[in-house]
Amino acid sequence: MNIAYVTVYDSTNIRMWSGIGFHIAKSLEEAGAEVHRIGALRPTRTLGNGIAYLWATRVLGQKDHAHRHPSVLRGYARQVSARLRDLEKRGIRIDTILAPGVMPIAHLETDIPIAIWTDCTFASMVGYYQSWTNLSPRSLKLGNDADRAGLRRASKLFFASEWAAKSAIEDYGCDPRRISIVPLGANVEGGISDSDASSLVEQRLGTPLRLLLVGVDWERKGCSFAIDVAEKLRERGVNVHLDIVGCLPPAGSNVPDFVTCHGFLLKSSPEDVARLRRLFLEATMFVLPTQAECQGVVFNEAAAHGLPVIATDTGGVSSVVQHGKTGSLMSAHALPTEWAEEILALTGDRARYESYSLESARTFPARLSWKAAVGRVMSELPVRKG
Repeated sequence: MNIAYVTVYDSTNIRMWSGIGFHIAKSLEEAGAEVHRIGALRPTRTLGNGIAYLWATRVLGQKDHAHRHPSVLRGYARQVSARLRDLEKRGIRIDTILAPGVMPIAHLETDIPIAIWTDCTFASMVGYYQSWTNLSPRSLKLGNDADRAGLRRASKLFFASEWAAKSAIEDYGCDPRRISIVPLGANVEGGISDSDASSLVEQRLGTPLRLLLVGVDWERKGCSFAIDVAEKLRERGVNVHLDIVGCLPPAGSNVPDFVTCHGFLLKSSPEDVARLRRLFLEATMFVLPTQAECQGVVFNEAAAHGLPVIATDTGGVSSVVQHGKTGSLMSAHALPTEWAEEILALTGDRARYESYSLESARTFPARLSWKAAVGRVMSELPVRKG
C-alpha cells in the first residue's frame, strides 16, 4: 500500500508533536506500507491576515490562530497537490492519504481517499487547554471552519478517544459510521510479559513507595498537586518518593527533599531512554493529576511497563486508562487527600494491585502499542479504487 503521509511539520523530526507524528510514519513503514512523507509545508503570508493577527494580539490582547486562515490552508493544499502530482509523474500511485490533523488537507481537492488520525478537534480544545483560552472571535470562526472542512473532506476518521469523537459528531456533524476509536501508541519500545509484571509486584510494593509523573508542563500536568499528594502520604507515615520527569519547577519554587525533578529526558538519547525505563520499572505507581489531556501517550508508556495508573478523569484519558482494570480515574475535583487514600487502598490490596499490573502489561501489546494501533488503522484505511 502506498500511503501519502501528510503533515504541516517535518515528520522526520522526532521532537515534533512529542514524537507522535514521527512514530506514526515509522510504524506504518514497519507494518509494510510504502510511506511517502509530505510535510514541512510553508505557510502563505498575506497582509490582511497579518494585520488581523497583530490587531487581535497586540491591541485586543487575545490569542489568535492566524495559521488557520483560508489563505494558509489553501497554500498547504497547493503544496500537497504539487507533491502528489510529482509522485504520480514518478509512477507512484498513491492508494490513500493519511493526515494526523485537518490543516494540510482542509482545502485539498483530490480523488484519493483521505483519512485523519488525531486526538482532538478544534472545538474540544477551546477553553480546555490554557493556551486555547481567550481566543479572538476570528480565531474561533477560522478554527471551526477549518475543522468542519477537513473532517467532512475525509472519508475515514480515527480518533484517539471517545472524547474527541464525541466532539466531531456533536460539534461538526460527522457521521459516526466514519469514525473509529484508535488510541495513539507509546513512544517506547517493547513491553513486559505477564511473568515480568508479576515478578515486579513484590519489588514495587516494597519501600519506599515510589510515585512517577511524566509531563512537560508543570502546571497543566499537576506537578504541585502530586507533591501535595506525596505530602499527605508522608503525614500518614508512608515513606514515599516522587520522581517528576519532563519539566522543572517554576523559578523560586521550593521542592521537598522527597521529590526528584529529572527535567526533560531525550528519547533520542540512549542514556536518557535507559534512565526513563529504569524509573518506570522502579515506580510503584504512575500518577498524573492532569488538568487537561487529549490522550496522554505517557499512559501507554506506563502500560508498557505493567505499571498501575492513577490519573484525573478528563479529556481522552478514560480511553487509555481503564478504571478498575489498569488504574483508577479520579474526579477533577478530588483533593490530594482523596488521591492519597486511593493510593493507600491500591497498594494495600496486593491482589488488586497485581491485577492492575497484569492487565496493564496485557493491554499494551493488544491496544496501546504503535504496532497494534497502526495495524488497526491500516486495516480500516480507505483505498483508492481502479
